[in-house]
Amino acid sequence: MTVAHHVASPVAVCDLCGLPLPSHPVEGREGRAYCCHGCAHVAEIIEAVGEQSDAGRLALAAARERGLISTATPEPPRSPEIVLPDQARGEVRMRVEGLACPSCAWLVESVLEAAPGVANAQVDYLTDTARVAFDLRTSSQEALQSAVAEAGYRLAPMESESGWPRWRETVRLSVAAIIAMNLMALAFVGYDSFLSGTDNPFAVPLAWLQILLAVPVVGWCAQPIYRRAWAALRLGRVVMETLLSLGILAAAALSLVAALTQQPHLYLETVTMLVTLSLAGRALERRFKARAAEALTDLLDFTPTKARLADTGHFVPLAEVSVGDQIAVSADETVPLDLQLTERAIVREGLLTGEPHPIAREAGEIVLAGSRVDVG
Repeated sequence: MTVAHHVASPVAVCDLCGLPLPSHPVEGREGRAYCCHGCAHVAEIIEAVGEQSDAGRLALAAARERGLISTATPEPPRSPEIVLPDQARGEVRMRVEGLACPSCAWLVESVLEAAPGVANAQVDYLTDTARVAFDLRTSSQEALQSAVAEAGYRLAPMESESGWPRWRETVRLSVAAIIAMNLMALAFVGYDSFLSGTDNPFAVPLAWLQILLAVPVVGWCAQPIYRRAWAALRLGRVVMETLLSLGILAAAALSLVAALTQQPHLYLETVTMLVTLSLAGRALERRFKARAAEALTDLLDFTPTKARLADTGHFVPLAEVSVGDQIAVSADETVPLDLQLTERAIVREGLLTGEPHPIAREAGEIVLAGSRVDVG
């Protein structure tokens, strides 16, 4: 495999669509240059109404449909990534506990990126893991764990596994489900009184019995929802649990007022069922992610650690393979490194791209590590 470097000379591009400018570009305000009058016109609209406004988005959509511009507006400039010297660069992968939805992963990633000394942070919601590159001189794993803990989540080593939190969540779900089913049965008494128009002498005692049963669900079972909502609000963010918490507390407060004023309309069965469904969804999602992570771990255990040299036929560790060495890969074997083919081959890249069918690669093309050479 050979590596070639090529440095292209800078090309002037349109300030809106990014296409190369013609020999006589259209001049705009503040020295901007556009490839055509359509781009210049759309740019004036966006400048007047704002790129993020509804009118700006509609103007862009209409311009694309009519062929005035060919691509979207350039992405906003990103904050420059911190470049760390090798001797001061630390990189760690840790397990994130408490992720309930993709917005949680986004929140934790934002917290890590805002922490002092962090150069890059990536949080994967599917595997509940975080990969963080940070400056060893100004940060540490303990500082990262402290920053995430303030947001209501927890960073733990990959090998750590605590059984008690899982059992506690199971107990919360069981208590909420049992109480929710009983409250739904008791709620029929209030529905019967409301639909028949008759006063039930047991309506008031049953209302207070429902409130008594709902207290453990609202006060204890729903605590994980409250914690994530409060942690997000402290950071000025809104997540899914914020809406759930508002709904649970508002319905519980309204039911308490109704019981105090002897009104027949209680919503406690709705409150407890909302908590139950939320906890059940988290439990199922946690189970599916654990199975997916286990399957991925088993798959990675079979990744090659050696490569066969074509000239000698001997296997050597991947660390000893250098650029320019010729590697032999037989049929039904996994490609150990990114290789440049010397002859035509049929490979399967489903593990990398999801493509289920074999793909023919010609000589000179690059085959990525992890691909499998097809027998046919």
